[in-house]
Amino acid sequence: MEFMNFKNILYPKDRVHFFTIKRKNVLKLLFINDYTLASQSQSEEIFSYKSLEEDLFQENDEILALSHGKKIILFKNFTQNTNNFKSFLLSQFILLMFLFVASLFFLFVVLNSFSFFDLFFLLVCLMLFSISFINLSILIKHICLLKKFDKEKAKNLRNEK
Repeated sequence: MEFMNFKNILYPKDRVHFFTIKRKNVLKLLFINDYTLASQSQSEEIFSYKSLEEDLFQENDEILALSHGKKIILFKNFTQNTNNFKSFLLSQFILLMFLFVASLFFLFVVLNSFSFFDLFFLLVCLMLFSISFINLSILIKHICLLKKFDKEKAKNLRNEK
């Protein structure tokens, strides 16, 4: 009955980590900077983050990060007092607006000349729009939780592990 296991689908793999950067590696690709960060823990976990901004991280920075696997989604840098909340919300709002406009476009196409092909694209756009809206609401909750964390609470999180 292994095929009936829904653990990988129903349970998110997002985790909150608090770590100090032991070393960093930056790979510049056109406009995107690909950061590889190694933590100063016993297991020395390695995380990756892609950004348009330069010099986001330095060695010995204390980072509170929400990661999906080994990729950092949201972070709060206590040393430099920076985060990526606004840029991440902006990109999600742009995606949501694009899907909304695409849904409106296919709605007008279906109303003007009805065909099942256009109806299929309308349903796909509406489905992606609703999934993106749910994802945005979950990310807003994550951002609110990360904003409430201060340095002492984050250190307690690391000590509990």
